Amino acid sequence: SDENDFTIDQTDLMLVGARSDEEFSCVEVLVYQEAVANLYAHHDIPLPPVLPLCLAWIDLRPTHPGGQGASSAADPNSAPRANMLAVGTFAPYIEVYDLDVIDGMLPVAKLGSDTAEAAIRASVAAAAAPGRDKKGKKRGKGGGREVVNGHTDAVMCLDWSELQRNVLASGSADHTVQLWDLAGAHGSSVSALTHHDDKVSALAWHPPEAAVLATAGFDQRAAVVDVRAPSALRYWETGADAEAIAWDPFSSHLLAVSSDDGAVRCFDARQPGAPLWTLDAHRTDCTSLSYNSVVPGLLATGSSEKNVK
Repeated sequence: SDENDFTIDQTDLMLVGARSDEEFSCVEVLVYQEAVANLYAHHDIPLPPVLPLCLAWIDLRPTHPGGQGASSAADPNSAPRANMLAVGTFAPYIEVYDLDVIDGMLPVAKLGSDTAEAAIRASVAAAAAPGRDKKGKKRGKGGGREVVNGHTDAVMCLDWSELQRNVLASGSADHTVQLWDLAGAHGSSVSALTHHDDKVSALAWHPPEAAVLATAGFDQRAAVVDVRAPSALRYWETGADAEAIAWDPFSSHLLAVSSDDGAVRCFDARQPGAPLWTLDAHRTDCTSLSYNSVVPGLLATGSSEKNVK
């Protein structure tokens, strides 16, 4: 019955995915009943008319602009558990949805909206200003790029910190990594990291070290940074544009990076240098990878070849 379809049992497994076609994008919440091998769509959440690029599950409800929400607890890590999903798209902001709401049309929070709107206004003004080219860039002398607390281009990757429940990291085509406080203001980020020279395509928080973040991008480099001291970082050459990144849950000093040449390279985060090993996983770009958190040494990879290994 319809009522049974909406009831989620303790033994049910839940999956979340985003999909798009030419006219419609949405997040699908799926339920898998392991005992009878039944997978069905529980409900979906329509998205704005921009393509979704990345998702991150969050167990903390973001602060409401009026002051209610995660910040009501003295310590965000002690706040009640929630069932939220952050969605990154080609838009320069992040939307957070409540997965427990059926037929919910609007996000409960929009991270970076103030910065995104300011960037759009600045881009329009710059393009119309004298002495600038069609892309709004000033002709003549170069210079360092302006650092803003928020994204000005597509959000390509997200990762939520299980150790600091109010912290979300995002990477963007604007070459920056932004850190967001879910228990604070949403209009702008609390910190901007600019250690990449091209699009930031992958990032992952370190499993036991709350302040350590791994990132990788189209500058063909992976980096490990202590977000408390952004200048304290190490780089590794990936040999190709990075696609995905993952820490080994059983050997937390090992960092795996997949790239668009189909390879997975493993680095020792304690020291710079060549990869410890390289796996020629796919003939085309290796778009995703994931370690099994129960079985040591078991790694899954996915590719645009349309297979998983």
